[in-house]
Amino acid sequence: MRRPVREDQPIALRAFDGAVTPDGDTAPGHPLTARRSSSTELSSRGQGALAVARVSWGGLLIVMAPRLARWVGHPPDRRAAVVMRVLGFRHIVQAAVVARRPRYLGVGALLDLLHGISMLGLAAFDGPRRRAALLDATVAFGFAAGGRAVVQRSVGASADGGRAASGVPLGMGPR
Repeated sequence: MRRPVREDQPIALRAFDGAVTPDGDTAPGHPLTARRSSSTELSSRGQGALAVARVSWGGLLIVMAPRLARWVGHPPDRRAAVVMRVLGFRHIVQAAVVARRPRYLGVGALLDLLHGISMLGLAAFDGPRRRAALLDATVAFGFAAGGRAVVQRSVGASADGGRAASGVPLGMGPR
């Protein structure tokens, strides 16, 4: 199939118009010929991926708490296992809440950020739990960054200035 090519347009821009080859033909098997996803689709997929990762991590914490504690070098005591399982449950509940009410994704990202900061404090002052706290902080910061990225894409894709149907800014929840 042949497409009209505007010669005044740089080849790089012509490529994004349908992966136009230098001779003006479209390249059907080329990665750029695939329909580009809208920002809304990207944020929806990002939110889904974040939810799957969060539920997986939460399930891992619930089911494998003693083994994970040993893996990070912490003796698997009952208290540590209970704390890990509670944290795993929180991750699963947070994923469910955000799946039901996506506007709470920003609040969840803020909670993850605060949790990560608290784990850095624990790592600084509790030597035996340092490795576990640093791992948990890393995961929490990852979830916070992922949540923030999805919120930013959602706000950028929204034609109403980043406001949900309720008029509330996305990621902020009710005021």
